[in-house]
Amino acid sequence: MGKTYIYSYSFSLAFFVLLLFPGYLSSNNHQVNSIQGVVTDKETGKPISAAHVYLSHTTIGTTTDANGEFEFSTNLTGRVTVVFSFIGYKTDTYELNLDSEQSSHHINIELEPILIELNEVEVIGSNKEWQQNYEEFKRHFIGTNRYAKRTVIENPWVLDFEKDDDGNLSASASEPVIITNHALGYRIHIDLIDFNWGLSGFTNFYTFYSLFEELEPVNRAQQREWNQTRERVFKGSSKHFFISLYDDKLSRNRFETVLPGTDARVQVARPDEVELNQFLIRNSKARLKISRNWKPFKLSRPVDILYGRRSNLKEERTRSRLVPLNQSGIFLISENGKLNDPKSIRFDGEWSNKRVANFLPDDIRFDN
Repeated sequence: MGKTYIYSYSFSLAFFVLLLFPGYLSSNNHQVNSIQGVVTDKETGKPISAAHVYLSHTTIGTTTDANGEFEFSTNLTGRVTVVFSFIGYKTDTYELNLDSEQSSHHINIELEPILIELNEVEVIGSNKEWQQNYEEFKRHFIGTNRYAKRTVIENPWVLDFEKDDDGNLSASASEPVIITNHALGYRIHIDLIDFNWGLSGFTNFYTFYSLFEELEPVNRAQQREWNQTRERVFKGSSKHFFISLYDDKLSRNRFETVLPGTDARVQVARPDEVELNQFLIRNSKARLKISRNWKPFKLSRPVDILYGRRSNLKEERTRSRLVPLNQSGIFLISENGKLNDPKSIRFDGEWSNKRVANFLPDDIRFDN
């Protein structure tokens, strides 16, 4: 199972998000890959109709037919996570490498039924404690910015919460959580795997798979507004920065790397051959993924990332921070702006405030 971790600090409280999506995606003039197969019940062997099958954190997917069969195609490349989801069954995944010479991929998946005990069913409509936990969950999961105010959880009743004596909140969902983001024009199907949020700030994380669906605009003006808002969310984001770093276009894309808390410029270095070889020896997973699609970089200390136009009147640029988390300071980036090992970097500052209301599908493209 591929996992991506984003480490962040907000108001001195650390958290990290485990978004379960492909480690690397690209769609630039690559071969078309066909993905097909059958989804069945693990206990009975019968086909499951209308199960969701999708590439995590993208708009790409389909549902199974009456025979449990599915088929779709993609021109994405790299390692992808195929997600299989259906109400009443445990979500399952399959790791697929689309870089292989093989262009047709067949996957048979058996989904395991979830046993639901009747004594666990609870009416939540008048449950004050549930409502308080729900509001807290929304703040941490959806966010509180202007995009979050236009983002709605359509089926909150599928959520269940527990809070321990130390105030740590955990959440689970009996079926996929459906979120509509009216600001960005997406309906998001979220398979929530885990959610834990504590007062200490050092154990905060949530884990999920997601499928994006474009909303139907009422007119061309609304579509233009969505496109503009999506690009505005992308510009200055961590993904935009990593793509720019990979392409050596930081300055062109209005990024500047400086010493923490200052405007003193500093470069994100490239490790020398000896450093890189030592790093790869210690990290077998990274060694397997070294190719033309990945570039190594090195941070010997935290670095602040400024984004935006310079102004002589006031500081209008946003400030985020990259903090190295491994001893070597080396991290690998794909051409699509993904970290090979997200646990190698922690985000502070502006980027740490981003939540689901700011998320875009990985297969969206902007000129860089």
